[in-house]
Amino acid sequence: MSLYATVKGFLSTILLVTLFVTPFVLSSSSYTNPVINSNTPDPGVLYDKRINSFIAVSTSNYFQLKKSKINKIPIKTEKEEENGIFPIHISQDLATWHFVGYVFPSVQNISWGYTDFWAPEIHSISLTNSDGSTFTRYLIYFTARKKDHNNQLCIGVAYSDNHPLGPFKDIGKPLVEDIDMGNIDAHFYNDADKSGNYYLLYKTDGNGAVPKQPAKIWIHQLNKDGLSLNQNYQKKLLMQNTEKWEGDCVEGPWVIRQNNLYYLFYSANTYNTYRYAVGIAVSDTTIDGNYIKSNNKLPILFTNENDKAFLGPGHCSVVKCPRNGNYYMIYHTWVSGHVDQAVPGRVMNVDIVNFNVNSWNATVARFNQPSSSPLPVPCPLN
Repeated sequence: MSLYATVKGFLSTILLVTLFVTPFVLSSSSYTNPVINSNTPDPGVLYDKRINSFIAVSTSNYFQLKKSKINKIPIKTEKEEENGIFPIHISQDLATWHFVGYVFPSVQNISWGYTDFWAPEIHSISLTNSDGSTFTRYLIYFTARKKDHNNQLCIGVAYSDNHPLGPFKDIGKPLVEDIDMGNIDAHFYNDADKSGNYYLLYKTDGNGAVPKQPAKIWIHQLNKDGLSLNQNYQKKLLMQNTEKWEGDCVEGPWVIRQNNLYYLFYSANTYNTYRYAVGIAVSDTTIDGNYIKSNNKLPILFTNENDKAFLGPGHCSVVKCPRNGNYYMIYHTWVSGHVDQAVPGRVMNVDIVNFNVNSWNATVARFNQPSSSPLPVPCPLN
């Protein structure tokens, strides 16, 4: 039985239990961060209509986690399937998450990569068969280190047709590769409302180079299959680290279009310190246009060194709730007192995003800092 079929059955069971036995199974009226209190770095989140759920994929880790519970629901642990790559969690409210498996059951599923499996994202596109019928392709964009003499970080892509939870098939080679520079943190954007094209944003890992170079975020157009680059398109530079708070790094791009503006969320500074934070830049022309760093060029989600709940928030997804129309940021952060520690690692938080059209700005949570008190459940789908 496929993971997709298993999860469909799982969701049906959960719904029945919710209706007839225990109303708290999916969610209560409130939640408190973190929503996943174990290592879940770089969460990439998609809402999928087929299973009426949010799907989150995250960076792989090999910490030996103990059995745990999330909001009273027993879940699998990483230890049960130590060789899996990119954990998958699902939710029907953005607050309660269930671990259901992995994008790749084994490292052998990625023929060209062997380690450093980072920052996956899951997206979907609609394609047409030769007979005119349509189908949905689910795409996983990810980072891995290539096993050759260059040993560079590259961007890969895998796909699954009609099955949101796989199995996923890697295309057998990197999608983005440079023998002189690592490429990481891929982000897919469907410019359906304007150009109708698909785009890939990614970071050249200048801060990881020797000697260090500026970290840069680029954009390249994809072909309609989502699996290859449009070679007739010249990649464009969108931004690099220029502000003091960014340190030597910008990374983790995520774009949404709201109020006829393109909002590019990004993370900056050193990931394993309290200085890691989320910034925003805005383009009022095109997806590959001129982005201006907003909020007086300061971060829109940050922490201070002595904060008592969370430190170093970043690498976010921003998704729209189909029920209430609100946008929510899903991001990782360290727990105060446990920065750069394996347990609990980088936990996963959810906070609301509000947009200010007049100032080309956005705010996260209440004071642009991770929330740590009870809040209404973000997006109950049932």
